[in-house]
Amino acid sequence: MMKRLIRRLTFFVVLFVFVSEVSAQEQDYVPTPCQSIRNTFSSIKEHKSIVRSNNDYRVVHIQYNEPLSGLLHTFVIKRFSPEYEIALSANFNIGAPFCITDMRIYNGEFYYCGTVVSDVLDMEGNPITYGVVGHFSPQAFFSGSGHMYVTEVKEVSTLTRLEINTSSSQLELISAIGTKDNNTNACIVELRHVALTGGTMWTKNLDYLNPTFDIYFSDIMYTGDSLTLLSQFKCSNNYLPGHASYDTRHQMFLLDRSGIDGFSTLLAPIWTHNMAQYNIDNDSYCKFHSNRCPMRLCHIDVADNGFGVAFGVRETELYKGGIRLFPFGNTWYYDSCIYYRTGVHAEIRDIGNLHGTSQLFVVSEDATYSNGLVTLPTLGSAAHDVYWLVDTGYTYNSISQSHGTVLVDVDITGHKGPSDYTLFQQSINSLILPSCFTKVEHHYDVFAGKHSSSLLVNWCTEKKEEPIWKEVELTEIELKVDDECKKCGYMD
Repeated sequence: MMKRLIRRLTFFVVLFVFVSEVSAQEQDYVPTPCQSIRNTFSSIKEHKSIVRSNNDYRVVHIQYNEPLSGLLHTFVIKRFSPEYEIALSANFNIGAPFCITDMRIYNGEFYYCGTVVSDVLDMEGNPITYGVVGHFSPQAFFSGSGHMYVTEVKEVSTLTRLEINTSSSQLELISAIGTKDNNTNACIVELRHVALTGGTMWTKNLDYLNPTFDIYFSDIMYTGDSLTLLSQFKCSNNYLPGHASYDTRHQMFLLDRSGIDGFSTLLAPIWTHNMAQYNIDNDSYCKFHSNRCPMRLCHIDVADNGFGVAFGVRETELYKGGIRLFPFGNTWYYDSCIYYRTGVHAEIRDIGNLHGTSQLFVVSEDATYSNGLVTLPTLGSAAHDVYWLVDTGYTYNSISQSHGTVLVDVDITGHKGPSDYTLFQQSINSLILPSCFTKVEHHYDVFAGKHSSSLLVNWCTEKKEEPIWKEVELTEIELKVDDECKKCGYMD
């Protein structure tokens, strides 16, 4: 009996020591941060996606064209602290399918815009289209009181990009660019949040150029003290330089800026001023961009209100192409620009930068990398380096700075194979370490700076009916995550 008791006491002492050691180890244990991660979500299908994040949340909007059900919308929302992630299927109850084309986060609220394709046909037999704008608070979802809202913008044909800032009224101003008049004339929809006695309301303005000058609005971005608008001329054809019918507008782009209250004015329905017009030098071998090519704005050195213009170009002497990038301190001059070769018919899908730096990240596509290519140019690099991140079998659609992990710098969304939603995470500053991507180092060429010329334009503003916000029907769905790849430190 005594021996049995001693054995039990010995067992409990050993067990207590073992548990105490494990507990102490757990308290002292610090997990090794991983510089490269790839996760596939088998419960979600993806064809297109947009990822955006801030210090508190990451939101991914995912679109999938289901053959039987039509276009499906899923929002994957992650809270970083305490860490938690949910997936919501959205039914917008609009009565027609639409694509979300852009998404932004501002002061903790997420905003999106897109284009509806209705069943009604115009006189030429084309579907009638119009815009939508929506918003939601991820914090409210995690507190149990979350709602998502959408408003239909019937005054336009399409909405492609948007930006949000605080106007002089200290409330939000949503500026969404697109087209009106059956997709022929460029326009900006301004939804302004206005304070009233005892509450608030939203107003709607429609801004456009008159005459149009055949200008197409490409992107819009808030740069600390103003809104910057990037535009291009519509080209009559896609003939390359040297052709008898070559259109010189293939080597031009335009910049414009407004104050924090947007491009509308309270003084008059029409106002005149100058846009900055840039013509890429004729001696440049990579000056040609296609008609209505996706041109994008990005932040550079945010503290100085700097910004960049980027788009895909074609080399005029060879069947090759790549990315041109122009850094600006103001709209009227750039002191240099860069070009790096990727492939012919290059187009930008998404672009961004590490906050307050000249470290950029780009998702593009071309004839060689039709599923997408991630490139990481560092402006001002003495070696003129640009990394490529590639991997066969995956598609890359969107990229954003990551805020939720110790080491990872960017989140990249796309899919594995035909449609399995995949989230890639990579540290830009740890590219010497093992990665889930194949890394290839390339270089970029540097070209001299240029002053712009001036294009006199007339802006017109029309006040429209107040927007009506409708609630979106949301259903939570299960998240099934497969950890496909993790590279932590020097471990493979």
